[in-house]
Order: sequence, then C-alpha cells, then structure tokens
Amino acid sequence: MVATEPAPSRESRREAPPGEDRRAQLLRHAADLLAERGYAGARVSDIAARAGVAKGLLYWYFPSKEALVAEPVKEVQLQLRRAQGQAIEGLDDPLEQIYVGSRVAVHYVAQHYHLYGSLNSVPRRGAQPPCPATLEVHARDTTRVLTEGQHRGVVRRSEPATALAWGVSALVNELVRFHALGVLKGSVEEVAALAARSTVHLVAADRALAEAVIRRHGPGRTRGRDKEREGLPGPRRSPAPA
Repeated sequence: MVATEPAPSRESRREAPPGEDRRAQLLRHAADLLAERGYAGARVSDIAARAGVAKGLLYWYFPSKEALVAEPVKEVQLQLRRAQGQAIEGLDDPLEQIYVGSRVAVHYVAQHYHLYGSLNSVPRRGAQPPCPATLEVHARDTTRVLTEGQHRGVVRRSEPATALAWGVSALVNELVRFHALGVLKGSVEEVAALAARSTVHLVAADRALAEAVIRRHGPGRTRGRDKEREGLPGPRRSPAPA
C-alpha cells in the first residue's frame, strides 16, 4: 500500500471549510512544495503550514496526501492533452500524429517534471496511481490513432493497438526521466526529436513509412505553429501519445 499520513481526528474536522477558493489555494501550495521537495518531502503538515491553515482543515478537501497530489497532476495531464490536440490539428496521417504528439509530450512533461516526477515516485506496490482515469484517457486517445493507422496499413499489426499505445507512453516518459536525471544528455528539443523518431519507428508498419514522417516533421521542418504551441492549452481534439 502507498504510505499515507494519518487521517485527522474527528475534532480536527469540526469547523466548516471557508469556501472553494481555499481549496485552490491549497492546491497551489501543494504544487509549489512538490516542485521544491518532491513527493516524499512534501508533507501534508508543510503544505498546510505554507497555506497558513490547520492541518485538519486541509483534510476537509482531501482525504489523503495521495488525493492532494493527484489534483495538480491531473490538471497538468489534461493540459498536455489539449496541447497535443492543438499541435496535431489538421494532420490526417496517424504516424504524423504520433510523431508530433510525442515531441510535444516531451517538451510538456519536461516543463512540468516536478509534478510528473512526483507522480512517478509514488510507490506502486499494491496501489493505484493518483490519476488512473487520466492516464487511461491518454491511452485511449493513442489507441484510437493507432487503430486507425492499422486500418490504413501504416501502423504494424503484430501488436495490439493498446499495447503499442502504452509502449509509446512509456518510451516518452522514460526518455524525459533519463534526461531529468542527467543520464541522457542534450537539450530538451534533442530529447523530443529522439522520442518522436523512436515512437514512430516503434509503431510504423515499415521503416520507409517512419523515415518519410521524420523527413516531413524533423528538426528544421516542423510547422512553425507547433513550436509556438508546445506546452500550451489548445482545442479539445483527441491527441496522440501522452
């Protein structure tokens, strides 16, 4: 099970919460502490102290530390989904959607790694991740793109589309993690290009199809609007990988 801080006593929960604005305030302070200290170092008591409230009041809004962490992570993941949707707008080729979506994902996850890193640091032994529903939404988005690609013959059929979708997600996230740890050298843009090349080769029905996409969207050939949109919210079109 995930280690949690003890729940507050009944006495600490008597006072009614002051309103929804306080909840947003607590989330902001939680995100700040996660950025500074990571998941293990961001204690509920520290979050409450920084917000200037009693620890018991925090539990009016969040039943556990995991629930508190899940909120900012969920918001960032939803923003990534919108950013990817905007970046692939107008692209009909599923392989192009995978390539561009992967590149945007690297930039966005790297920009918000303090939250993604906190999510990844939560022990998984017998526990659900803080935002399983959001992760599954990303997987379904990618699965739809890959399924369409399989129907068109541009995505390989040797693996189920769902398995390929999780493979794309794992590849993107692990490359960002290695970069954050200093294992993978280079700029974020170089890591993004590596991730995009790797994911399109992972899913393409053959090498020639993957290389054609890379030539169209590789460094120096990316649509100008994509560069401006990396990491920014956009329309709600279903994106490629998360």
